Amino acid sequence: MSKYSFVSTPEELQASLKSTDLFNFEGYFAAWRSNPKVLQNMLPPPLQLDGDIVRIYMVKIHNPSGMPWYRESNLMIKCKMGDTSGWFVVAMYIEGPGAEMGAYYGRATNMPKKLCESFTVDRMGPLGRAALSRGGEELFKMKVDINGKYNNPALAEPFFKEFVPGQKANNDTFLVQYGRGFADGKPLYTGGRMMIGDCHLDIKKWEPATIDSLILGETPNDPWAEVEVVEPIGAAYTVFDLFITNMRDLGEIDTIEALRRTHKQRFDVGAYGHYIEVL
Repeated sequence: MSKYSFVSTPEELQASLKSTDLFNFEGYFAAWRSNPKVLQNMLPPPLQLDGDIVRIYMVKIHNPSGMPWYRESNLMIKCKMGDTSGWFVVAMYIEGPGAEMGAYYGRATNMPKKLCESFTVDRMGPLGRAALSRGGEELFKMKVDINGKYNNPALAEPFFKEFVPGQKANNDTFLVQYGRGFADGKPLYTGGRMMIGDCHLDIKKWEPATIDSLILGETPNDPWAEVEVVEPIGAAYTVFDLFITNMRDLGEIDTIEALRRTHKQRFDVGAYGHYIEVL
Protein backbone atom coordinates (compact mmCIF):
# COMPACT_ATOMS: atom_id res chain seq x y z
CA MET A 1 0.00 0.00 0.00
CA SER A 2 1.31 3.43 -0.93
CA LYS A 3 2.41 5.82 1.81
CA TYR A 4 1.48 8.86 -0.30
CA SER A 5 -1.53 10.11 -2.25
CA PHE A 6 -2.39 12.38 -5.17
CA VAL A 7 -5.28 13.64 -3.02
CA SER A 8 -4.42 16.66 -0.85
CA THR A 9 -5.70 17.01 2.67
CA PRO A 10 -7.78 20.13 3.41
CA GLU A 11 -4.85 21.40 5.49
CA GLU A 12 -2.40 20.93 2.63
CA LEU A 13 -4.68 22.74 0.21
CA GLN A 14 -5.08 25.67 2.60
CA ALA A 15 -1.32 25.80 3.17
CA SER A 16 -0.78 26.10 -0.60
CA LEU A 17 -2.44 29.54 -0.45
CA LYS A 18 0.27 30.96 1.79
CA SER A 19 2.05 34.13 0.76
CA THR A 20 4.82 33.65 -1.80
CA ASP A 21 7.40 35.84 -0.08
CA LEU A 22 10.95 35.44 -1.36
CA PHE A 23 14.02 36.33 0.66
CA ASN A 24 17.61 37.27 -0.10
CA PHE A 25 17.71 38.02 -3.80
CA GLU A 26 21.39 38.68 -4.55
CA GLY A 27 22.78 39.97 -7.80
CA TYR A 28 22.33 42.97 -10.06
CA PHE A 29 19.84 45.53 -11.22
CA ALA A 30 20.63 47.28 -14.50
CA ALA A 31 18.84 49.93 -16.55
CA TRP A 32 19.17 51.30 -20.05
CA ARG A 33 17.39 53.59 -22.46
CA SER A 34 15.63 51.78 -25.30
CA ASN A 35 13.50 52.63 -28.34
CA PRO A 36 10.19 54.05 -27.05
CA LYS A 37 8.23 53.13 -30.21
CA VAL A 38 9.31 49.51 -29.87
CA LEU A 39 8.55 49.48 -26.15
CA GLN A 40 5.05 50.88 -26.64
CA ASN A 41 4.31 48.28 -29.31
CA MET A 42 5.31 45.54 -26.86
CA LEU A 43 2.75 46.68 -24.26
CA PRO A 44 -0.71 45.06 -24.31
CA PRO A 45 -3.44 47.70 -24.69
CA PRO A 46 -4.44 49.77 -22.81
CA LEU A 47 -1.03 50.00 -21.09
CA GLN A 48 0.87 53.18 -21.92
CA LEU A 49 4.63 53.59 -21.82
CA ASP A 50 5.96 55.69 -18.93
CA GLY A 51 9.47 56.58 -20.08
CA ASP A 52 12.07 54.93 -22.31
CA ILE A 53 14.19 53.36 -19.54
CA VAL A 54 13.84 49.62 -18.97
CA ARG A 55 15.28 47.64 -16.09
CA ILE A 56 16.29 44.09 -15.33
CA TYR A 57 17.37 42.17 -12.31
CA MET A 58 19.67 39.15 -12.57
CA VAL A 59 19.79 37.41 -9.21
CA LYS A 60 20.13 34.26 -7.16
CA ILE A 61 17.12 33.84 -4.85
CA HIS A 62 18.71 32.21 -1.83
CA ASN A 63 15.52 31.66 0.20
CA PRO A 64 12.28 31.40 -1.81
CA SER A 65 9.14 30.14 -0.07
CA GLY A 66 8.25 26.51 -0.66
CA MET A 67 11.10 25.46 -2.95
CA PRO A 68 14.92 25.31 -3.16
CA TRP A 69 16.99 28.26 -4.35
CA TYR A 70 17.03 29.30 -7.99
CA ARG A 71 18.32 32.09 -10.22
CA GLU A 72 15.91 34.52 -11.86
CA SER A 73 15.90 37.32 -14.42
CA ASN A 74 13.11 39.87 -14.71
CA LEU A 75 13.12 42.27 -17.68
CA MET A 76 10.56 45.05 -17.14
CA ILE A 77 9.04 48.11 -18.86
CA LYS A 78 7.66 51.03 -16.83
CA CYS A 79 4.06 51.77 -17.82
CA LYS A 80 0.63 52.79 -16.59
CA MET A 81 -3.05 52.03 -17.04
CA GLY A 82 -5.05 55.15 -16.33
CA ASP A 83 -3.87 56.42 -12.95
CA THR A 84 -2.29 53.08 -12.01
CA SER A 85 1.48 52.79 -12.51
CA GLY A 86 3.59 49.66 -12.50
CA TRP A 87 5.92 47.40 -14.44
CA PHE A 88 5.14 45.13 -17.37
CA VAL A 89 7.19 41.94 -17.40
CA VAL A 90 8.77 41.19 -20.78
CA ALA A 91 10.75 38.11 -19.75
CA MET A 92 11.33 36.05 -16.61
CA TYR A 93 13.88 33.28 -17.14
CA ILE A 94 14.88 31.01 -14.27
CA GLU A 95 17.37 28.22 -13.58
CA GLY A 96 18.46 26.10 -10.64
CA PRO A 97 17.13 23.45 -8.23
CA GLY A 98 13.91 25.36 -7.49
CA ALA A 99 13.34 26.62 -11.03
CA GLU A 100 10.82 24.00 -12.14
CA MET A 101 8.50 24.63 -9.19
CA GLY A 102 9.14 28.37 -9.45
CA ALA A 103 8.00 28.27 -13.07
CA TYR A 104 4.84 26.33 -12.16
CA TYR A 105 3.94 28.77 -9.39
CA GLY A 106 4.71 31.79 -11.54
CA ARG A 107 2.78 30.68 -14.61
CA ALA A 108 -0.23 29.77 -12.45
CA THR A 109 -0.34 33.44 -11.40
CA ASN A 110 0.09 34.80 -14.96
CA MET A 111 3.84 35.43 -14.76
CA PRO A 112 5.58 34.61 -18.07
CA LYS A 113 8.29 32.36 -16.66
CA LYS A 114 10.51 30.16 -18.81
CA LEU A 115 13.31 27.77 -17.87
CA CYS A 116 16.76 28.53 -19.26
CA GLU A 117 19.72 26.22 -19.59
CA SER A 118 22.52 28.42 -18.25
CA PHE A 119 22.48 31.32 -15.78
CA THR A 120 25.52 33.02 -14.27
CA VAL A 121 25.59 35.72 -11.62
CA ASP A 122 28.79 36.36 -9.66
CA ARG A 123 31.05 38.96 -8.13
CA MET A 124 34.83 39.15 -7.83
CA GLY A 125 35.64 42.28 -5.83
CA PRO A 126 34.63 45.23 -8.03
CA LEU A 127 33.84 43.03 -11.05
CA GLY A 128 30.23 41.92 -11.42
CA ARG A 129 28.98 39.54 -14.10
CA ALA A 130 25.59 38.23 -15.14
CA ALA A 131 24.60 36.13 -18.14
CA LEU A 132 21.96 33.68 -19.29
CA SER A 133 21.53 31.34 -22.24
CA ARG A 134 18.64 29.40 -23.71
CA GLY A 135 18.42 27.22 -26.79
CA GLY A 136 22.17 27.43 -27.30
CA GLU A 137 22.13 31.24 -27.56
CA GLU A 138 23.47 33.75 -25.05
CA LEU A 139 20.56 36.14 -24.53
CA PHE A 140 22.02 38.46 -21.90
CA LYS A 141 25.62 39.17 -20.98
CA MET A 142 26.72 42.01 -18.73
CA LYS A 143 29.86 43.14 -16.94
CA VAL A 144 29.80 45.94 -14.39
CA ASP A 145 32.35 47.85 -12.35
CA ILE A 146 31.03 48.12 -8.77
CA ASN A 147 32.60 51.51 -8.11
CA GLY A 148 29.77 53.56 -6.59
CA LYS A 149 29.08 55.35 -9.89
CA TYR A 150 26.33 55.08 -12.52
CA ASN A 151 26.91 55.52 -16.26
CA ASN A 152 24.45 58.44 -16.37
CA PRO A 153 23.84 59.78 -12.85
CA ALA A 154 21.35 62.40 -14.05
CA LEU A 155 19.02 59.62 -15.22
CA ALA A 156 19.99 56.77 -12.91
CA GLU A 157 19.71 58.58 -9.58
CA PRO A 158 16.02 59.54 -9.97
CA PHE A 159 15.26 56.19 -11.63
CA PHE A 160 16.71 54.25 -8.68
CA LYS A 161 15.76 56.79 -5.98
CA GLU A 162 13.74 54.21 -3.98
CA PHE A 163 16.59 51.72 -3.90
CA VAL A 164 18.05 52.67 -0.53
CA PRO A 165 19.03 50.09 2.12
CA GLY A 166 16.34 49.95 4.78
CA GLN A 167 13.65 51.31 2.46
CA LYS A 168 10.98 49.79 0.21
CA ALA A 169 11.05 50.01 -3.60
CA ASN A 170 7.88 49.69 -5.63
CA ASN A 171 7.62 46.65 -7.88
CA ASP A 172 3.87 46.60 -8.74
CA THR A 173 3.52 44.34 -11.77
CA PHE A 174 0.96 44.27 -14.60
CA LEU A 175 -0.02 40.73 -15.64
CA VAL A 176 -2.35 39.50 -18.39
CA GLN A 177 -4.90 36.84 -17.47
CA TYR A 178 -6.74 34.87 -20.14
CA GLY A 179 -8.48 31.59 -20.84
CA ARG A 180 -8.56 29.09 -23.68
CA GLY A 181 -11.83 27.44 -24.55
CA PHE A 182 -14.08 26.32 -27.40
CA ALA A 183 -16.94 27.84 -29.38
CA ASP A 184 -18.83 25.73 -31.91
CA GLY A 185 -16.18 23.06 -31.44
CA LYS A 186 -13.30 25.38 -32.37
CA PRO A 187 -10.58 26.56 -29.95
CA LEU A 188 -10.30 30.23 -29.08
CA TYR A 189 -8.80 32.58 -26.52
CA THR A 190 -11.20 34.28 -24.14
CA GLY A 191 -11.51 36.34 -21.00
CA GLY A 192 -8.60 38.76 -21.30
CA ARG A 193 -8.19 40.83 -18.13
CA MET A 194 -5.46 43.08 -16.81
CA MET A 195 -4.27 42.22 -13.33
CA ILE A 196 -1.75 44.00 -11.15
CA GLY A 197 0.23 42.41 -8.38
CA ASP A 198 0.91 44.73 -5.45
CA CYS A 199 4.58 44.07 -4.87
CA HIS A 200 7.48 45.76 -3.12
CA LEU A 201 11.14 45.10 -2.50
CA ASP A 202 12.84 45.53 0.88
CA ILE A 203 16.29 46.78 -0.04
CA LYS A 204 19.14 45.42 2.10
CA LYS A 205 22.19 46.37 0.02
CA TRP A 206 22.66 48.73 -2.92
CA GLU A 207 26.09 49.45 -4.41
CA PRO A 208 25.94 51.55 -7.62
CA ALA A 209 27.95 50.27 -10.56
CA THR A 210 29.00 51.31 -14.04
CA ILE A 211 27.93 49.06 -16.91
CA ASP A 212 31.10 48.20 -18.84
CA SER A 213 29.36 45.97 -21.39
CA LEU A 214 25.81 44.77 -21.99
CA ILE A 215 24.90 42.51 -24.90
CA LEU A 216 21.46 41.16 -25.81
CA GLY A 217 21.08 38.10 -28.05
CA GLU A 218 18.03 36.50 -29.61
CA THR A 219 16.41 33.49 -31.22
CA PRO A 220 12.85 33.14 -32.60
CA ASN A 221 11.93 31.69 -29.18
CA ASP A 222 13.66 34.40 -27.20
CA PRO A 223 13.76 37.81 -28.97
CA TRP A 224 15.58 39.69 -26.19
CA ALA A 225 17.41 41.95 -28.65
CA GLU A 226 14.10 43.67 -29.40
CA VAL A 227 14.61 45.61 -26.15
CA GLU A 228 17.70 47.20 -27.64
CA VAL A 229 20.31 49.07 -25.61
CA VAL A 230 20.33 52.69 -26.78
CA GLU A 231 22.23 54.01 -23.75
CA PRO A 232 23.31 52.26 -20.53
CA ILE A 233 22.05 54.22 -17.51
CA GLY A 234 23.63 52.30 -14.67
CA ALA A 235 23.56 49.20 -12.50
CA ALA A 236 24.01 48.09 -8.91
CA TYR A 237 25.00 45.09 -6.85
CA THR A 238 22.05 44.48 -4.55
CA VAL A 239 20.43 42.25 -1.94
CA PHE A 240 16.68 42.48 -1.33
CA ASP A 241 13.54 40.62 -0.27
CA LEU A 242 10.36 40.56 -2.38
CA PHE A 243 6.78 40.58 -1.10
CA ILE A 244 3.54 40.21 -3.09
CA THR A 245 0.74 41.47 -0.86
CA ASN A 246 -2.30 41.50 -3.15
CA MET A 247 -3.54 40.85 -6.69
CA ARG A 248 -6.06 43.29 -8.17
CA ASP A 249 -8.30 42.97 -11.22
CA LEU A 250 -8.14 46.17 -13.31
CA GLY A 251 -10.77 45.07 -15.79
CA GLU A 252 -11.44 43.52 -19.17
CA ILE A 253 -9.02 44.03 -22.05
CA ASP A 254 -8.84 43.01 -25.71
CA THR A 255 -7.86 39.35 -25.42
CA ILE A 256 -6.31 38.96 -28.87
CA GLU A 257 -4.32 42.21 -28.80
CA ALA A 258 -3.04 41.32 -25.33
CA LEU A 259 -2.02 37.81 -26.37
CA ARG A 260 -0.26 39.09 -29.48
CA ARG A 261 2.11 40.76 -27.03
CA THR A 262 2.34 38.11 -24.32
CA HIS A 263 1.97 34.66 -25.92
CA LYS A 264 5.62 34.40 -27.01
CA GLN A 265 6.68 35.33 -23.49
CA ARG A 266 5.13 32.05 -22.33
CA PHE A 267 5.55 29.70 -25.30
CA ASP A 268 8.19 28.86 -27.89
CA VAL A 269 7.55 29.03 -31.61
CA GLY A 270 6.66 25.34 -31.61
CA ALA A 271 3.23 26.64 -30.63
CA TYR A 272 3.04 28.02 -34.19
CA GLY A 273 4.51 24.93 -35.84
CA HIS A 274 8.12 26.16 -36.02
CA TYR A 275 9.75 23.86 -33.49
CA ILE A 276 13.51 23.32 -33.21
CA GLU A 277 14.65 20.40 -35.33
CA VAL A 278 17.93 18.89 -34.19
CA LEU A 279 19.85 17.69 -37.25
